[in-house]
Amino acid sequence: MLHTFTASGVLTFTGLIPATVEVLVVGGGGAGGSTGYGGGGGGGGARTGTFAISSAQTITVGAAGAVVANNRGGNGGDSSFGSLLTVLGGGGGGSNAGVKAGSNGGNGGGGCGFGNGAGGSGDAFGFAGGVGGANGGGGGGASMAGVSGLNQPPRVIPYGGDGIASTWTGTTKYYGSGGGGAAGNQDSYGGGGAGNTTALGSAFAAMYGPTNGGNATGPNTGHGGGGSTPSGSTGGTGASGIVVVRYLL
Repeated sequence: MLHTFTASGVLTFTGLIPATVEVLVVGGGGAGGSTGYGGGGGGGGARTGTFAISSAQTITVGAAGAVVANNRGGNGGDSSFGSLLTVLGGGGGGSNAGVKAGSNGGNGGGGCGFGNGAGGSGDAFGFAGGVGGANGGGGGGASMAGVSGLNQPPRVIPYGGDGIASTWTGTTKYYGSGGGGAAGNQDSYGGGGAGNTTALGSAFAAMYGPTNGGNATGPNTGHGGGGSTPSGSTGGTGASGIVVVRYLL
């Protein structure tokens, strides 16, 4: 039996208490940085755990990280399974027009390219965002750090870190991938986190045109949003989290 929570709620039971359950908890993804070689948003933390429970459990599903105009992207919301397992949302990507460093989170946001913004740190189970350089750093993912923007030529997208794969829902899905940093060019921006789409990381390939960072694929994937380069543009939004519960019979 499987329960999937795409929004906060309460897990109740009918004739199944006590029960042993396995849970997958994914936080919301961070948003990419806006304006100026923005860093990619970090993927939401993604963890599993097994618990013996004897009562209803309150489920919290983290919200997507929101874009902040001319500043660092917002962090994703935390997700939790009662008081037994809590994961942090992903950190927002840094921005040249505001805070240059990526935020800390379940996985850290990438730093802004201007001024070599520092990548945000992940928690004890997560990964850091890439430091900014010629390009914005990629956001950290649930299974690897974001790619650094240092020592790379312009127009090379620093990929976000890969997320984790799960087959619990019957098909392979990826959770908690970091968003790509914006390439160091006034007409390029980072792609949103999309799972393990390449050997190098999770973000889409480079995009060109005076537009905004790529939004994370989702909802309910915990992926981070892409950073943005053109003046006045905005980073991509993160994706909301998810909580999946299955019974061990």
